Amino acid sequence: MGALRGGEEIDGPNIVVIGRAVTYVAIWLWLVSVADAIKQRSAAKFVSALIAVAVFALAWWLIPFDGAFRLIAAFGVASLYLIANYFLLVAKSRKWQDVKLRGEMRRQAWIHVVLLTGAVFFLFPFVWLLTTSVKEDVEIYRIPPVWLPTQQELVNVDGKPRKLFTLISRVATSASRS
Repeated sequence: MGALRGGEEIDGPNIVVIGRAVTYVAIWLWLVSVADAIKQRSAAKFVSALIAVAVFALAWWLIPFDGAFRLIAAFGVASLYLIANYFLLVAKSRKWQDVKLRGEMRRQAWIHVVLLTGAVFFLFPFVWLLTTSVKEDVEIYRIPPVWLPTQQELVNVDGKPRKLFTLISRVATSASRS
């Protein structure tokens, strides 16, 4: 997760915190621009929001860093594009209703980013519970953790030994089809 600066590798919690902050700002700005495009029914603003995704992908592809620095740089470039886009296209309209609407959209976009982060955070134990239920004891206590089982537990179904993980996936697939 580190990168080279002057021949030494930089790594640590500060880079992770900066990376997360830049990521949140970029996602927040993008959500605001998409919400503004939808509310104003503006194809040009929506295309501009899609261009921001392309700018991120292009920056990701062109930036020579690895790990957190690449993430910070790519989201930073996308954020700069979105900020420039805001001042060049959106800020032209200075009616008080538009300013109030944009402020409300910014607030709602920030709330959604925080709620999605919380949802992912609270989804982690559920995913761990499901994957642990199909692992063998050796894999449950292994460090670093194994997310998907590599060895499958055999259970008897109608007198025939079946692999538990395969059986669960078949039941889930047949339940989703009906």
